[in-house]
Amino acid sequence: MCETLVVKCRRIASRWMRSSRVRVALVSVLSLCLGQSTCVGGEGSLSQDAQRELIDRIVSQWTKRHNAIDTLMVEVEGETLTPKGRFTGEPNLPEDISGEFPPKDHKSPLATRWWIDFRRNRVRIETDTEIFYVNGGEFQPRKGIAVFDGNNVIRQNLAVTENLTDHSPIQPEIYVQDASYEMFETLDRPILYFRGVVPPGTSFVTLGNMNSMPEADSFEYAGETSWKGYNCVIIRTLPVRVGSRSCSEFWVDVEHDSVIRRWFLRNGKAAVRMVDIDYRKENDRWAPSAWKVVHFKSDGRLRTSQDVVVKKFEINPAMSKSEDLFVLQPSSGMVVQDEVAGYGYRLAEDGETKLRPDGLPLVEPSSPAGFIARLALAIGTPLLIILIVVRARLRGRKT
Repeated sequence: MCETLVVKCRRIASRWMRSSRVRVALVSVLSLCLGQSTCVGGEGSLSQDAQRELIDRIVSQWTKRHNAIDTLMVEVEGETLTPKGRFTGEPNLPEDISGEFPPKDHKSPLATRWWIDFRRNRVRIETDTEIFYVNGGEFQPRKGIAVFDGNNVIRQNLAVTENLTDHSPIQPEIYVQDASYEMFETLDRPILYFRGVVPPGTSFVTLGNMNSMPEADSFEYAGETSWKGYNCVIIRTLPVRVGSRSCSEFWVDVEHDSVIRRWFLRNGKAAVRMVDIDYRKENDRWAPSAWKVVHFKSDGRLRTSQDVVVKKFEINPAMSKSEDLFVLQPSSGMVVQDEVAGYGYRLAEDGETKLRPDGLPLVEPSSPAGFIARLALAIGTPLLIILIVVRARLRGRKT
């Protein structure tokens, strides 16, 4: 044990001396020396230098794809599996539902389309699926659209009913959020990994790091294995904070452009999430052809899974003239929650006027009228407080 610890500390110290990622290496040393378990540190027969050369080769191939791919358009179809008993015991289920729910495995259709303009930092994602409504105890169709125009995220959720023009009187159909919103999900990872977007640690790909370059010093060699007949090198991300037990684990097929065939999010040795990816040749590149996403419960049982097959995979399609793709405007009657501006409203029938819940026109805080109202409130509130205090003191003197 002591010898293994010394070897690992020496290995990390050596990398620290050669790397600019001082904080990551320091965290690794502290975690090991404090005896705190991390996800990092696989055993292998390769020498330290051979391991680093192999990781450098992998990251070099990822970087090559990163620099060569500006845009992607991908379309997949498949299904989501919700296992039997997934929602058993949910407190808001209808009273007439008893026993395990769902009573058997439930499969929901799933279709997703991505348009990603990496160079101009724009994204559009459309999803057709089913959502489980706890209060109703049923799965209902749902269509979702999300766009990022380079500044804000605009999301629209449509309940697929007989009449899509029936707008909710209170429930927002459009949400406006800033770039900190986590737009990408686990289902999106194979597309982003194909482009060479592999952030350090367990970080998900975000709108802020979707153009970040992979860094060799963020990974540790963890061994080799075979998967579906392909030889894979296992590498893991380094801990990003002292005592962290979480890491991302990648099974990389170095012989085929270093594509990622499996990804795990681990907490210690336990798998939290997993993605299996199949590939086919597209324009002289190995592109994803199908993948499976699995979410696990803390006890290792299945929480949910998604299986999709690629119907379209376009590399570097022209998007310079596709401005409408990355615009999502509310229509008349829709309720909008603008978290960037800090208020919600309903769009009037004229398609321009913003209405308050009581039906009166909304005075936007940024408008001249809104500024005057805020100024009056800022000045008037202290004056009112002073007036109340003065009157109270005068009354006290009289008594």
